[in-house]
Amino acid sequence: MLACHHASPTSSCALSDGRVLDASGRVDGFYGVIGERLGESPLARFEHMTKLSEGVDADSGKRWIRVLLADKEALAAQEFTASPQGKSVAVVVGGEVACRHKLRAPVLGPEVQVSCCNPLYCDQWNALLPGAK
Repeated sequence: MLACHHASPTSSCALSDGRVLDASGRVDGFYGVIGERLGESPLARFEHMTKLSEGVDADSGKRWIRVLLADKEALAAQEFTASPQGKSVAVVVGGEVACRHKLRAPVLGPEVQVSCCNPLYCDQWNALLPGAK
């Protein structure tokens, strides 16, 4: 499911051609992406998410964070992902993309698990999430 590419552990998640997805001027949050364009406003803000768990995928070695979206945000994510073709989702932290995933299936509920491709910004996101220890 992970669809982000990066040149180094501290670089932004890049598009397949190496260009960085532009997150300038965006507030922290979970965004919808159509083609190569990040949405103007987040589907969910961090203060409306609760961290449920985190871990590392045994096969890929990629770190993941599982969150619970508040009702309104879960509905926005479900509506955005209902037709997943040509869409992806991204987490923006401090004006940088922490991760980006192609959508292969719609989000069906309030729980979302996101793998990290930019450890520096994923650490910042993880620390900002309600429920973080």
